Amino acid sequence: RNPDNNPTLRAKIRSYGWYDVTFMSDKIASGIINFSSTWDEEQQSYAMNFDLVTGKEIFMESIFKKDTDVQKIIRDHLNENINTYALYGNYEYRKWLAEAKFIHFNIRKEGIVFTTSFDMIYGQQMVTIPYKALKPYLKNNTIISDLI
Repeated sequence: RNPDNNPTLRAKIRSYGWYDVTFMSDKIASGIINFSSTWDEEQQSYAMNFDLVTGKEIFMESIFKKDTDVQKIIRDHLNENINTYALYGNYEYRKWLAEAKFIHFNIRKEGIVFTTSFDMIYGQQMVTIPYKALKPYLKNNTIISDLI
Protein backbone atom coordinates (compact mmCIF):
# COMPACT_ATOMS: atom_id res chain seq x y z
CA ARG A 1 0.00 0.00 0.00
CA ASN A 2 1.31 3.46 -0.98
CA PRO A 3 1.09 5.91 1.98
CA ASP A 4 1.14 8.87 -0.46
CA ASN A 5 -2.02 7.61 -2.12
CA ASN A 6 -4.42 7.98 0.76
CA PRO A 7 -7.87 9.60 0.34
CA THR A 8 -7.05 12.60 2.55
CA LEU A 9 -4.02 13.50 0.44
CA ARG A 10 -5.86 12.91 -2.85
CA ALA A 11 -8.54 15.39 -1.81
CA LYS A 12 -5.92 18.09 -1.18
CA ILE A 13 -3.94 17.65 -4.40
CA ARG A 14 -5.86 18.65 -7.50
CA SER A 15 -5.11 20.13 -10.87
CA TYR A 16 -7.31 21.49 -13.62
CA GLY A 17 -6.71 22.28 -17.24
CA TRP A 18 -8.89 23.83 -19.90
CA TYR A 19 -8.50 25.46 -23.26
CA ASP A 20 -10.24 28.06 -25.39
CA VAL A 21 -10.00 27.96 -29.16
CA THR A 22 -10.07 31.59 -30.28
CA PHE A 23 -9.67 31.19 -34.04
CA MET A 24 -9.65 28.34 -36.51
CA SER A 25 -9.19 28.44 -40.28
CA ASP A 26 -7.83 26.05 -42.87
CA LYS A 27 -4.35 27.59 -42.23
CA ILE A 28 -4.31 28.67 -38.57
CA ALA A 29 -5.37 27.26 -35.19
CA SER A 30 -5.17 29.66 -32.26
CA GLY A 31 -6.19 29.48 -28.63
CA ILE A 32 -5.07 29.50 -25.02
CA ILE A 33 -4.44 26.65 -22.58
CA ASN A 34 -4.91 27.28 -18.84
CA PHE A 35 -3.69 25.25 -15.86
CA SER A 36 -4.31 25.59 -12.15
CA SER A 37 -3.40 23.35 -9.26
CA THR A 38 -3.39 23.20 -5.49
CA TRP A 39 0.43 23.22 -5.41
CA ASP A 40 0.91 26.37 -7.52
CA GLU A 41 -0.27 29.72 -6.23
CA GLU A 42 -0.92 31.19 -9.66
CA GLN A 43 -2.83 29.96 -12.67
CA GLN A 44 -0.62 29.34 -15.69
CA SER A 45 -1.63 30.17 -19.25
CA TYR A 46 -0.01 29.30 -22.55
CA ALA A 47 -0.99 30.83 -25.86
CA MET A 48 -1.02 28.49 -28.82
CA ASN A 49 -0.84 29.59 -32.44
CA PHE A 50 -0.22 26.94 -35.08
CA ASP A 51 0.46 27.10 -38.78
CA LEU A 52 -1.62 24.17 -40.04
CA VAL A 53 0.15 24.27 -43.43
CA THR A 54 3.63 23.63 -42.02
CA GLY A 55 2.60 22.07 -38.70
CA LYS A 56 4.78 24.55 -36.81
CA GLU A 57 4.06 26.90 -33.95
CA ILE A 58 3.68 30.60 -34.83
CA PHE A 59 5.82 32.88 -32.66
CA MET A 60 5.74 36.69 -32.45
CA GLU A 61 9.15 36.75 -34.11
CA SER A 62 7.73 34.94 -37.14
CA ILE A 63 5.07 37.56 -37.86
CA PHE A 64 6.53 40.83 -36.50
CA LYS A 65 9.43 42.68 -38.09
CA LYS A 66 12.79 42.47 -36.34
CA ASP A 67 13.24 44.83 -33.36
CA THR A 68 9.51 45.54 -33.06
CA ASP A 69 8.66 46.56 -29.50
CA VAL A 70 5.33 44.79 -29.15
CA GLN A 71 4.84 45.93 -25.54
CA LYS A 72 5.18 49.58 -26.67
CA ILE A 73 2.60 49.02 -29.41
CA ILE A 74 0.23 47.57 -26.81
CA ARG A 75 0.87 50.46 -24.37
CA ASP A 76 0.24 53.05 -27.09
CA HIS A 77 -2.99 51.30 -28.06
CA LEU A 78 -4.11 51.12 -24.42
CA ASN A 79 -3.33 54.80 -23.84
CA GLU A 80 -5.45 55.74 -26.85
CA ASN A 81 -8.37 53.50 -25.82
CA ILE A 82 -8.19 53.28 -22.01
CA ASN A 83 -11.50 55.08 -21.53
CA THR A 84 -13.31 52.19 -23.28
CA TYR A 85 -12.31 49.69 -20.56
CA ALA A 86 -14.92 48.81 -17.94
CA LEU A 87 -12.57 49.47 -15.01
CA TYR A 88 -11.27 52.75 -16.43
CA GLY A 89 -12.50 54.71 -13.39
CA ASN A 90 -10.49 52.54 -10.99
CA TYR A 91 -7.10 54.16 -10.34
CA GLU A 92 -5.57 50.93 -9.00
CA TYR A 93 -6.62 49.09 -12.16
CA ARG A 94 -5.10 51.78 -14.40
CA LYS A 95 -1.89 51.64 -12.36
CA TRP A 96 -1.77 47.83 -12.62
CA LEU A 97 -2.57 47.91 -16.34
CA ALA A 98 0.25 50.41 -16.97
CA GLU A 99 2.76 47.86 -15.67
CA ALA A 100 1.14 44.60 -16.80
CA LYS A 101 2.97 42.56 -19.42
CA PHE A 102 0.90 41.22 -22.29
CA ILE A 103 3.05 38.14 -22.84
CA HIS A 104 0.54 35.95 -24.68
CA PHE A 105 -0.93 36.49 -28.12
CA ASN A 106 -3.60 34.89 -30.22
CA ILE A 107 -4.33 35.34 -33.88
CA ARG A 108 -7.95 36.14 -34.67
CA LYS A 109 -9.84 37.25 -37.73
CA GLU A 110 -10.19 40.87 -36.53
CA GLY A 111 -6.65 41.33 -35.21
CA ILE A 112 -4.16 40.02 -32.71
CA VAL A 113 -5.31 39.58 -29.12
CA PHE A 114 -2.62 40.23 -26.53
CA THR A 115 -3.23 38.82 -23.06
CA THR A 116 -1.73 39.18 -19.61
CA SER A 117 -1.14 36.27 -17.29
CA PHE A 118 -3.92 35.67 -14.77
CA ASP A 119 -4.05 38.16 -11.90
CA MET A 120 -5.88 37.34 -8.66
CA ILE A 121 -7.55 40.77 -8.61
CA TYR A 122 -8.02 41.74 -12.26
CA GLY A 123 -8.15 38.34 -13.93
CA GLN A 124 -6.66 37.87 -17.36
CA GLN A 125 -6.81 41.11 -19.34
CA MET A 126 -6.93 41.20 -23.12
CA VAL A 127 -6.50 43.85 -25.75
CA THR A 128 -7.30 43.31 -29.43
CA ILE A 129 -5.31 45.39 -31.88
CA PRO A 130 -6.69 45.38 -35.43
CA TYR A 131 -4.39 44.30 -38.26
CA LYS A 132 -4.76 47.75 -39.81
CA ALA A 133 -2.99 49.27 -36.78
CA LEU A 134 -0.37 46.50 -36.71
CA LYS A 135 0.37 46.45 -40.44
CA PRO A 136 3.49 48.70 -40.28
CA TYR A 137 5.07 46.26 -37.80
CA LEU A 138 4.15 42.98 -39.49
CA LYS A 139 6.36 41.05 -41.87
CA ASN A 140 5.16 40.54 -45.43
CA ASN A 141 4.17 37.13 -46.77
CA THR A 142 3.51 35.32 -43.49
CA ILE A 143 0.78 32.87 -42.55
CA ILE A 144 -1.40 35.79 -41.36
CA SER A 145 -1.03 37.86 -44.55
CA ASP A 146 -4.47 36.74 -45.77
CA LEU A 147 -6.07 38.22 -42.64
CA ILE A 148 -4.62 41.70 -43.12
